[in-house]
Amino acid sequence: MQVSLVDTFKFVKFPTTFDISDSFLAVQNGNEIVLQSISCSKVIPLKGHHHEISAINFGPKHAFLISASSDYLITWKIDEVLDTFNAGGIPRGHIITSMTEAPSLLSVEEKLVCAVFNSYVNVYDIISKETIYEIPLGNISCAKFLDNNNLIMSSYSGTVVAWDLLHHNEKWKAQMTHGFSYTSLAVCSDLWQIAVGSSTAVVQEFIFFNKTNQFEENIKIDLMERLLRTNQDWKEAGDCSRGQVLDVIYLKKTPSTPESYPTSSSVLCATERAIFHINLSNHEVTIASYPGCEIGTLFAKDVRLMQKHDKIFCAAVHMFEAKISIFSVWVHSDQDEATSISVLSSDPVLKSSPLSIQVKLSTKVAPSSDQPVTFKKKVKSSGYTKTPRTTMFKPTTSFTKQSSASKFPPIKKPISQLTFEDAPDWSNDIQEQPIIKISENPATVTCIAINDRNERCAFALSDATTRIVRLPLPSNCEKSKVISGHNKLLIGCCWSHQSDVIMTYSPDRYVRVWESPFTGEAALQLEVACESKQKCKDLAHAQFYYLDKFILAAVGNSLLLYKYLLHTGPKDDVKRYLNQGKHKQVGSYPINDVQSITCVAAANHMFSYAVLCGVSDRSIAVMDMNRCEYIHRYSNAHTRAPHAIRLFTGSSYFSSTSCNCYVTTAPSDGIKLWDVRMKSCVRKFYNHPCVSKCDVTVSPCGRFVATATDNRAVCVYDVRSPIPLHTLRGKHKVTCLEFSKDSKQANFVVCVLVDFFFKIVFLFFITDFRRGRKL
Repeated sequence: MQVSLVDTFKFVKFPTTFDISDSFLAVQNGNEIVLQSISCSKVIPLKGHHHEISAINFGPKHAFLISASSDYLITWKIDEVLDTFNAGGIPRGHIITSMTEAPSLLSVEEKLVCAVFNSYVNVYDIISKETIYEIPLGNISCAKFLDNNNLIMSSYSGTVVAWDLLHHNEKWKAQMTHGFSYTSLAVCSDLWQIAVGSSTAVVQEFIFFNKTNQFEENIKIDLMERLLRTNQDWKEAGDCSRGQVLDVIYLKKTPSTPESYPTSSSVLCATERAIFHINLSNHEVTIASYPGCEIGTLFAKDVRLMQKHDKIFCAAVHMFEAKISIFSVWVHSDQDEATSISVLSSDPVLKSSPLSIQVKLSTKVAPSSDQPVTFKKKVKSSGYTKTPRTTMFKPTTSFTKQSSASKFPPIKKPISQLTFEDAPDWSNDIQEQPIIKISENPATVTCIAINDRNERCAFALSDATTRIVRLPLPSNCEKSKVISGHNKLLIGCCWSHQSDVIMTYSPDRYVRVWESPFTGEAALQLEVACESKQKCKDLAHAQFYYLDKFILAAVGNSLLLYKYLLHTGPKDDVKRYLNQGKHKQVGSYPINDVQSITCVAAANHMFSYAVLCGVSDRSIAVMDMNRCEYIHRYSNAHTRAPHAIRLFTGSSYFSSTSCNCYVTTAPSDGIKLWDVRMKSCVRKFYNHPCVSKCDVTVSPCGRFVATATDNRAVCVYDVRSPIPLHTLRGKHKVTCLEFSKDSKQANFVVCVLVDFFFKIVFLFFITDFRRGRKL
């Protein structure tokens, strides 16, 4: 956003009432109006009132001007005023009605004008010049027409009222309990949205759903907090006064606006200190100070914002001088500026890339001895040297290894690459299954993982164990397999692309890989190394990478890449240490200016070079493993460090909407949708009450996003809408959730307090999100 000074106009008296159009600045001067041309020095006086003018407002398309005092309500047609003034005459207005009281403000529609008084609001017809509505509401701070039949009003007491002019009743009312008043109001008639600014520099947006009697709060943004975050000079000086939002408007789409810049996607706000551009899709705020002040920073006493086509003007009254400065505002969007990043890249692997390194890991196994156990000849024995006792007990040291095809039965229905339109619409009724106990131990579930074949589900528990259950759960829950070996609680688990190997990892910096049938010891035990043991931190993430060819781990502020090889020879019951897999570190990629990496996401079922990292400085870093460098950084992605990243990578059953999309979540900052090809966030999902770390998941079809909340609910979103498709409410807080790979089932795990012990229960159901059934 760029703001440039157009001109500054000086006045004898301090301007109290004014308005701006694309060509003129109208200022009250006693009982007359001074019409100042912005492009030239032409000044046109408008005389017609006998008392002091209390309100001025330009009409739609700036074709006329409305002025009000305690005597008359007058309309001034701009074309007639210009023709009369150029001809040397005195411009005259048209009286709409006589007044007995001076209104405090005006709002104009094409044929209607609203006048706000101390204890009531009147609506007049400009053509018939009659009072058609009288609304018994007082203490109104702002009033705007949503359309010809709906009037939106905000009050100094912190309420927003929608008044139905057709039925002459109150359509909707919201009472705020924050203890502040609303000072500005903007409406978007195209999508039926309103935005209000408060006396504490907070902007809130409401959505009028389907033109019904329901409003819902959409966003709430603290402008002063954003201002102090970006301006360290004011923060260090201790200047933390709140201020207020003086004016706010919706920016409409113009012919020069890119197609990726939708209508009502942004709001322009003005305070005493700066102008703010808020992208309502992702809550990004751009700040620009008032330029061109002679001494220090301009502090505005009052501000008016205006947009007509591609022109955006801001008129600001100086705080301590009788001046009005006109600024030109140009808002540009980064959404149409794409980058060369892609999760699925067509570039070949470079020779210098660690992905092309061929690491030879020793797989030699000591030959087993087939010699019989005998005693020396000098030792007297009881016939051990005679047949048939020349051979003692010999354990089994070799067996025929089952092929991977024989381990798992073939999938009955064929797997097809379905598209976005083929995704399930959740039209089936809810079929809630009985509660299933996964563990009797006092532990919590930290992660759920379903393999790509949609056959097994793994649960990582805080008691350092992992339980593997075949799907469907109701008939196989009693046949779960338990694997253990970690010393601390498990952070997570993940399946390999082939769905026959599972990985578990823990803060003890150990990563273990287990092979089917998931009994005995781990097939691979990897200890994530640190450059400095004194500064070494807990392991944050581990996963299979590049079609199971590597293991990707994050510890501290570094990404570590390991080449590994599982034991493929015969299993030796005696020399079990020979059955361990081999591994070798092939790369370490630190982010030098941060303390730690909080979360990682990378595609495994495709040859992808992109690795996404959530960083402790609230940013998101994109790593290119092919070039071994961090190629992009999304600074201030969240207000706090992100704790989860989920890619839209799809599954064997569904191809995702876009492999380049991903979602992130952070405590107290909700969920954001991103595209690696864009330079900023695409959308933020609203109405997500979450202060703690809550899990989030993406359906394989890429159409739905589900997240847990702090109020014991699950919000399900359609990626095309920022509002929840539906909210599923239960009796217990959801800790983990995951979609099945065919997108037909949603699996949730909750913790329930029973007999003073935490027991893990599992809820498995097929749900209809559109019908709104409850758990």
